[in-house]
Amino acid sequence: MELLEDQAPDPAAFILASEARLALDRYTARLADITGSTSRAKPLPTDPLLLSWVIATTLVFDLPPKQELLEQPSVSQRLRQEIELLRRESTLLDLQLANRLRPVLTYSRN
Repeated sequence: MELLEDQAPDPAAFILASEARLALDRYTARLADITGSTSRAKPLPTDPLLLSWVIATTLVFDLPPKQELLEQPSVSQRLRQEIELLRRESTLLDLQLANRLRPVLTYSRN
């Protein structure tokens, strides 16, 4: 096992962190809607590195994809990948919610 050291966040990481916070808020709200739990708004770190770790641990994925995120060589790359995953998963959760909320139509043979 090799210990990977994170590079210091570059200026782009701070912009990506803002975008990632919004994507994470949407994702956790959708998860709360699906599970029927309340979405607890915990303060998210402003530091891009810490935020990237929080996101990696928050995603409801198996361990290998999470490990892949944590192995990204830079904070910006990790955040970009996390934003993409959060958006994709939020869209899937939106579809799941829409299917659950869609009324079942019944037809009569009259």
